[in-house]
Amino acid sequence: MATIHDTVDVLAPPGGHPQLSEWRRVWELASAAIFDRQHRVLWWRILHGCVMCGAFRAYVGRATVEQACCPYACCSSPAQPQTISHMFLECPMAATVISWLCRLWQAMTGHLPDASVATILAASTSEGQYASDALLQTWHRLRLAVLHSI
Repeated sequence: MATIHDTVDVLAPPGGHPQLSEWRRVWELASAAIFDRQHRVLWWRILHGCVMCGAFRAYVGRATVEQACCPYACCSSPAQPQTISHMFLECPMAATVISWLCRLWQAMTGHLPDASVATILAASTSEGQYASDALLQTWHRLRLAVLHSI
């Protein structure tokens, strides 16, 4: 698996500056009243990089470096820092759930979503990927419910 860098703007085009319209669309969607409050709060925290994962707790002084590591023994390294991307995508515990989410969506729609930081955490979608706004809303509701369960 490729290394994921939590400090990279996943909505920025390669070698360019972030597109304000893409961020504006994500923020408008993240604050939409169609989502449960707890899901909007989680999405806001993911977009701001302030989910209370081990690395963030160590950063704000609420955990030691040792406590900032992933608590699951199934991780490849015992000293794996628990970053946001690790907690939701890289950790074998989360990767299984995200894989299930992608396969479920493929069974429902025929489209297999990319299990990337941009798609799963920042909700970046390519134009025309979803046939309707209702289908797009269903994807975001399902995605946020799964992230909230992790």
